[in-house]
Amino acid sequence: MATAITTMVTQDGGSVLVFCGSKRNVRATALAIAATRGARTRGVDPDDLARLHQICTSVGVGIHYKDWDRKREAERDFRDRTLDVLVATTTVAAGVNLPARAVVVRDTEIGLNDLNVATVQQMFGRAGRIGAGETEGWAYLITDETERAAWQAQLVAGYTVTSRIADSLADHLLAEAAQDRIHTVADAENWWRRTLAYHQGTHHLQPVHAAVELLIENGYLTPATRPDN
Repeated sequence: MATAITTMVTQDGGSVLVFCGSKRNVRATALAIAATRGARTRGVDPDDLARLHQICTSVGVGIHYKDWDRKREAERDFRDRTLDVLVATTTVAAGVNLPARAVVVRDTEIGLNDLNVATVQQMFGRAGRIGAGETEGWAYLITDETERAAWQAQLVAGYTVTSRIADSLADHLLAEAAQDRIHTVADAENWWRRTLAYHQGTHHLQPVHAAVELLIENGYLTPATRPDN
């Protein structure tokens, strides 16, 4: 299925990121895609890394995982579209800007662990992201029919990030003060207003005042302006 989707998208001039749950699956999938593009892959061992790289890149297919020596080269070539397919583990799911026309999640397990919705959403976020000439995006999750309904429900429900900064607010304020970014209570209030917790509904200033008081009482801070001034 991953090879069929890849063929469909690239024939229309698009680029594809294929996510796999293991390095072995990355290599095997890259070879399978290369074969659909006319590469001579018969008899090639996926563990023959030099041959694997030569065959796959010759037909525009890149490989990316933690221990892959050429992963930076693959990132660069995928960005400039020397490669229009990149087969990877979750090493590029977050923190690496690699826009693509389509994202294909081939596996719903990473090693022995089930893939979670947050990671899938991170992967899907590469589809249609501005950059590298892409203007639209499509995301595909390949799963067993018995798991299809469960995945559909999870993806529709989504994953919400909830701030936990209030649990250790005093520590965060002390760190900001130590880095010379907060000098007064007014500074602390302005900093609090820019946090995720504030925008998620904690719109009053009591938590930051309580944290400042705690730091004062324990001798960590001497504010220029007290919370009740």
